[in-house]
Amino acid sequence: MKFMNDDVYPVYANILRLAASGTGQNEAGFGIPNVSVLPSTHKLAIESTVNGNPKHSFKTEELPVNEWVKLQIFQSSDTYGIKVDGIVVHSVASTNPQQYSIVKVYTGDPWHKMYANVMIRNLELNGKSTKPRRRNNFL
Repeated sequence: MKFMNDDVYPVYANILRLAASGTGQNEAGFGIPNVSVLPSTHKLAIESTVNGNPKHSFKTEELPVNEWVKLQIFQSSDTYGIKVDGIVVHSVASTNPQQYSIVKVYTGDPWHKMYANVMIRNLELNGKSTKPRRRNNFL
């Protein structure tokens, strides 16, 4: 992702949200993850359902403007973590990882102001499922 200029928004602004179908705000699966920009900054707030907590949150340091930043959010059988440019900046034991079968992908979700000052490229979603894939694309 890349912030395109120095502009900032006075409110939380959404960049990316993955949401399990049929979930509502404050429910497990509503943000798996939810990536927003903090008000008046170039910092990210990253929320995800971790260990049953639908609002597990981490805030990054200020990110550079006009430079590509590689953001990775990962979940293994025992760890949830976040990397910025290949460096682990957040990691917690994951005692109860969940799998969701139908997930919607939003670039700027319909519940918050969309952050129009950022570019996303090379978005990869790696999930392992034993169920056949549906052909609906929300991205």
